[in-house]
Amino acid sequence: MIEILSNIASISRIIILVLTVIIIITNTNTLILGPTPTLALALPLEEPIKKINFAGYTWIVKNKKKHPAGPGGNFFSDEKDSVWVDNKGWLHLTIKLKNGRWYCSEIYSEKVLGHGTYLFKFAPHFTNWDKNLVLGMFTWDGVSDTSTINSNREIDIEISTWGVESTLNSLYTLQPTDYRGERNGISFSLDTNNKEDIYHGLNWEKNQILFFSFYDYDGYNPQIGRPIQNKIQKEWRYLGPLNPPANDRQQIRINFWLFKGIPPSDGLEKEIIVKDFFFIPIRAI
Repeated sequence: MIEILSNIASISRIIILVLTVIIIITNTNTLILGPTPTLALALPLEEPIKKINFAGYTWIVKNKKKHPAGPGGNFFSDEKDSVWVDNKGWLHLTIKLKNGRWYCSEIYSEKVLGHGTYLFKFAPHFTNWDKNLVLGMFTWDGVSDTSTINSNREIDIEISTWGVESTLNSLYTLQPTDYRGERNGISFSLDTNNKEDIYHGLNWEKNQILFFSFYDYDGYNPQIGRPIQNKIQKEWRYLGPLNPPANDRQQIRINFWLFKGIPPSDGLEKEIIVKDFFFIPIRAI
């Protein structure tokens, strides 16, 4: 009799355990009885995406606060005191020191624009400038395509002296910069004492790319793209093999970063103001 009662008790414990598991599964909506997103939503995203509106376009703010990233092996912040649009509609990009770490800034267009004229209007660059700063405007395809020479479809306008003191503070180029022993770009000087707003632009067509920079002047209409010839400070036309084909992934980007991740030599935080951005499709030029 004692053995029979012991067996009944064991069976009862098993039944209770099974019923408990069923109740837990039912109440927690697991993979067996519920949709899989319930578990996925519980996992925080490592680097959530932040978007801003600037110049009539939606831009994604680069967020690399946990791990360094290119260019330059830098950290990039998407915090509102690092990248923001003010009440005038001007974009602010910064390089800031927080808790002993320097953070740079970058945005890229949500929309792919393709062939046409890209035009950036900046407040004067060279106030509080430093040899370790880089200001970039460029196209970029995040999916590297080895079937084309310029695998990331990168077309660059860059303002920097690349860690040295130099009057050559600006660059037009395509990647790779050095191809078959030829330098695919041109370095030039912009007046560091000029206090006028400045435009940088590129007209990207299937068979050529025209780069140009000029200071703002009365009567200029950005919708025409290039200004009148005698107002241009510098221009360069590229007709070589690195002109990338347009695709549905190539975004336009603006970034402000540190050359090789080296802090500003004066130890000061930096800020660039982008007053406007214009894009004119090739068919409208």
